[in-house]
Amino acid sequence: MYHANNEEELFVISYKELLFIFFVFSFILFALYPKDLLKQQILSQDTDYELSMTYLQNLILKDPKNPSLKMILVKMAIQKGDLDFALGLLEKLRLVKKKKVSDEATLLTYDVLKRKYFQTDKGEEKKELLAKMRLLFLRIFSLHLYDKDYEKWYEEATFVQLPYARYFFIKQLIKTHPTDLKYLQDGFYLAQQLHRSEDANRYVDALLRYDKQQHQYWVMAKYYLLMNQKRYSDVAALLQSESKRNIKFFKLLADFYLMRRQYTRASKAYLDIMGKVVDKEQRQTYFKKAVNALRAGNYLEAAALLVKKHENEFINDKTMREFMLDVYMASGRLDLAHSLAKKILKRKYIR
Repeated sequence: MYHANNEEELFVISYKELLFIFFVFSFILFALYPKDLLKQQILSQDTDYELSMTYLQNLILKDPKNPSLKMILVKMAIQKGDLDFALGLLEKLRLVKKKKVSDEATLLTYDVLKRKYFQTDKGEEKKELLAKMRLLFLRIFSLHLYDKDYEKWYEEATFVQLPYARYFFIKQLIKTHPTDLKYLQDGFYLAQQLHRSEDANRYVDALLRYDKQQHQYWVMAKYYLLMNQKRYSDVAALLQSESKRNIKFFKLLADFYLMRRQYTRASKAYLDIMGKVVDKEQRQTYFKKAVNALRAGNYLEAAALLVKKHENEFINDKTMREFMLDVYMASGRLDLAHSLAKKILKRKYIR
């Protein structure tokens, strides 16, 4: 359409003609322009968002079955913070038959939901978003959509509170970082939580080797682990080894013998501990434990003879005198009880 005015001609293009030209130009551009470069330029920070969105939506109208266009549109929306719009498109892309597209849509959906989680202050909305993320993460995990950035996926599994997924990823991290104390600690606690006994033992052994600053802590951790597993011979071996360096574990070894009804071993261990301490009250305590261990095993004669051996050390203490007399009487050694009574009376008389 045109109008003539003397020598000049003014061309006027109708709206329909303009729209037709735009569509034709867009189609030719998309068909001929390298797709990777097109995607890069559309997602560029310098790109006009509204114009790019309009352009992409028009391309999608011409090619509605092209998931690549929709994926570019999704990423553009995410980049500009239009998360609800992105989620709407991703929900459709997750249903397409092309696995590469549906997998990418699943991963992007998780990322968008996490963004929304941190953007909202509403507790109920956070709860709903976390539940959706957990379900989506289960899909990612079960379909092996994760890459080898195991640190990232371990953190995500921790965030959505999925112990089995956490355990899988921490095992991968330990394989590549076998001396990392944080990974070993997390692996140990998760193995215990999930009742993976062999792994728990392996991780605590590694911690005993590498975490020198917390050696005692990990000895106790292994002690409780072995006790729960009822591996009593291994418990004894552990405590026997550690008792050579630390009296704390010597005491634990004596208590362990007593618990296992190994009364003579328990008595000897308590006596050995008594020999290592100089404090009067502590010596009395461990002496009583040594004697009572024998009494618990019905070794009454041995208990009486042990008291007789240490009688002079403890005779000056009233409580200990009463204790020794009680042992003699319970053991049927009235002769020893009579002898001790005479010593007591004599000392009182001398005073």
